[in-house]
Amino acid sequence: MVYSGVGSEMHFNILATISFCFGVVLPTSSVVLALFSTFSNVTIFTPPSNYTDPGVLYARTVELQGGVLLSTWENYSPEPPHVYFPIFKSVDGGETWKEIAKVTDQVNGGAAIPNNGIPAIWEPFVLFHEGKIIIYYSDQRDPLYGQKLVHQVSSDLLTWKPLVDDVAYPVYTDRPGMTTVVQLPNEQYMMTYEFGGGPTVTGGDYSFPVYYRTNESPLDFNNSIGYPVITEAGIQPVGSPYITWSPVGGPNGTILVSSGGLSQVFVNQALGAIDAWKSIPTPEGVSYTRHLRVLSNSNHLLIIGGGQLPPSTTNSITKGENMATRFQIGWLRLIPFLGYHHVLMILIAVTIILLSGCSSSSPLIPNIFLISLYYKSYTPVPSTAQTDFNVHTAISNIVGQARLAARVGYFGICINPDGGAWLCSNNATALANEVSVDQDPLNLLWLASQFKDMIVFPYLIIIAIIFAFICLLLLATFPGWHEEDDRDGSEREVKPFPSRPVSQIALAIIFIASIFILVSVLWQHTASVAASIIAQDFGNGSVLSGVGTTAMVLGWFGFALLIVVTIGLLVMILSIRVLSEVFA
Repeated sequence: MVYSGVGSEMHFNILATISFCFGVVLPTSSVVLALFSTFSNVTIFTPPSNYTDPGVLYARTVELQGGVLLSTWENYSPEPPHVYFPIFKSVDGGETWKEIAKVTDQVNGGAAIPNNGIPAIWEPFVLFHEGKIIIYYSDQRDPLYGQKLVHQVSSDLLTWKPLVDDVAYPVYTDRPGMTTVVQLPNEQYMMTYEFGGGPTVTGGDYSFPVYYRTNESPLDFNNSIGYPVITEAGIQPVGSPYITWSPVGGPNGTILVSSGGLSQVFVNQALGAIDAWKSIPTPEGVSYTRHLRVLSNSNHLLIIGGGQLPPSTTNSITKGENMATRFQIGWLRLIPFLGYHHVLMILIAVTIILLSGCSSSSPLIPNIFLISLYYKSYTPVPSTAQTDFNVHTAISNIVGQARLAARVGYFGICINPDGGAWLCSNNATALANEVSVDQDPLNLLWLASQFKDMIVFPYLIIIAIIFAFICLLLLATFPGWHEEDDRDGSEREVKPFPSRPVSQIALAIIFIASIFILVSVLWQHTASVAASIIAQDFGNGSVLSGVGTTAMVLGWFGFALLIVVTIGLLVMILSIRVLSEVFA
């Protein structure tokens, strides 16, 4: 899609990407677009030196069944004979092209001069609607308008209903032009056009800002209000617009608009809301009336351009394909470098960090714990199941002014004897030597030690972390993208499939790790809640307890990420299998 600008040649550049970042380059005999490939500077046609300036212009495409591509453009061949429209065909996704036909001029209409007062019509756009053909075009024949937009309807292409105005401004010198129309998923139709003489965000001289209108009928745009396309950043496209719609990009899909003054495309994912336009950079150069086409693989947006208006002796037909599923600039810049397996590797790395924090040794991180026990006086709630409710008074007298708090982690215990600094160790006896009887009269430290030794079992998490790291290493062995020369000497990007056995081993390992984390986190969560309740009730108004929220959240979130990675690997393996069978 990069504008060549070298000689008067037509070049074809194509970047094909898909939701998964693994693929194969298909043989050139395939009739389907070569997935995951990049074609650079494939020459379609070189106009001879005797062609009239601009040589080529106004490129258009169509996609037929089976991914066959046809392309044509305005061909400024010397006259006589009359100029013709060449038809070129590609059956290998655009890697090679061959001329198959010429559409010759049998009528040779009137003057084609864009001056007010000259009775010319041009810039047609055809729409099939409810069994009829609508042809939209720019009309200079009405003496009341320098130019206006109109349409006519036919059911047989032989007889046509009277023309109907679509856009006609009262100022004679205003020149709306270049209608394109697309249907949106809400059954509305959207028209784009250039508003010659319309207002711009920068003011200044006569210009052609891109405008749009929406209506429930493609035959009634004249009763709709025109709005300018202006992005949130204040960027306003100017000249020769073209509109299309893609089903990807959210529940409303994505409206895409090109212009003749900027290389970006302008996108709207809110059904044309005036404050929802954004600009997205593309590798395709600036061209007069670039054409957009969403291919049958709706993740792909094809852009074709035919160069600039004369004087332009170096025009080229450039054509390409871009990903239309990601419409944030930052992500677009990362797409060529971020593969599907890289995303899975990032998720695994985050999981390892979370699980390491969840199971960290308490001497290092005292705020991440499974259960906490601490002395604090409160009014107990009596129960008919208690034989002696007044025991809480005796326990309160024993506790006295004790303030000790104990927290149990996977690998250690932390205590705070008097509300000051935390003391942490893996050895409960060592901690007991630092505490007096008055500070821990009910032996909360001993209870914490019993919980750690008899209930806490951290080794499943350790094994799961090891397995996750092994899976990370296996994903790191997946083949990277590389460039190679095709048979014509052009470079193309290849993204090969990873090894199926390696993928399956990685899936098995990460699945086992997920099961280990589920068992461990579920067990520790349940045991911590039970032990906390029992310890607090046994304290009879003198001891409170709690479950460590941070450790539990880290554990459950780590498990959720491992499930996402497991599903991601499974989807990848199944996708590779399908693609291998289809494109073998």
